[in-house]
Amino acid sequence: MKLGVIANCQANGFTDSLKALAPAADIVTVHLNGMADPGQRTPERLEQRAREVEGCDIVFSQPVTADLGAIGTDALTPRLRRLIVIPHIAFDGLHPDCVYVRETDGTELRAAMGPYHPALAFGCYAAGLPVDRALRLFNLHSYAALGYLDAYPAGLEALAARWRACGFDLHRALAEAPPVFMHTVNHPRIEVIFALARQALEQAGIACAAEAALPADRLAESVTWPVYPELGRPLGIAGQMTFVPHRGASQDLRHVVEASYRAFAGAKSFRPGPFIMRAVNFIRQEVQGLPPHPMLQQAGAEDIQAAYRMILGRDIALEQARQLAGARMLLGDLRRGLLKSEEFRKILAALG
Repeated sequence: MKLGVIANCQANGFTDSLKALAPAADIVTVHLNGMADPGQRTPERLEQRAREVEGCDIVFSQPVTADLGAIGTDALTPRLRRLIVIPHIAFDGLHPDCVYVRETDGTELRAAMGPYHPALAFGCYAAGLPVDRALRLFNLHSYAALGYLDAYPAGLEALAARWRACGFDLHRALAEAPPVFMHTVNHPRIEVIFALARQALEQAGIACAAEAALPADRLAESVTWPVYPELGRPLGIAGQMTFVPHRGASQDLRHVVEASYRAFAGAKSFRPGPFIMRAVNFIRQEVQGLPPHPMLQQAGAEDIQAAYRMILGRDIALEQARQLAGARMLLGDLRRGLLKSEEFRKILAALG
């Protein structure tokens, strides 16, 4: 039997798990990592990747958006004998302060922990606070104000829903994993990937080897972000503040924050996400006594309805607005997205 795998950085662990659980299978793996490179996104290259899995009996694929052409889930499904969608494992409940920071052109801003940075450090840097002042803000009060204490239950519910949508049971998988089941927000431990692979084979109707050994945890060789003690305590987890970079020596919080500050200073412009902007507003309000910037506030359902009426001249259903609000979109991003939309361009064209 020939199996295909289409996935991001979790592809190797999933492929290794399939080999352990179904040793007789021939497996073809298509990695989504690196697809940000324009050279990897040409129609010819994407078609080539699609053909690599076209002859497989079953393909296990994370959801792939239409902008990846021939390997997008919707485009690829009719070409395959069978495609089973597997969930992308991303969870910020253990590491809510761990975020990507990108420049406006999408380039990852890298420092001591690769592309990962403390969101709180960015907020402090944006406010002009020195490193020593920033370090003192890594405390329970800050975490509570930033919503970090609520991140675990909310994130677990969202992740479980993504698994259910694909026909998988997250809680069954977590029963086989340690309490800290993520290395970073997007790098799960191998126990979780292995459990997902087992469920995927079951869904495909393929018998799993009875004595399959757990593969090596390849993602453990990359970055390991700590669970902050104040966040681990309510979960019964002994947290700590030791950061482990990719194949490097362990580092303390000061080293990580100083390195991020240097990276921020060298960047041309930023494309920050909602967690970072929440940190920026926290510093503005709680430390500097300033009002939150209106465009940096998170968009609620009522904000989204008002923006649709004002910019597009039409209503949006409350339930749909609530779903968009659940994506933690910033008001500024909402406004820019609507103004750049095809619908708004058509409105302008109709007005001459």
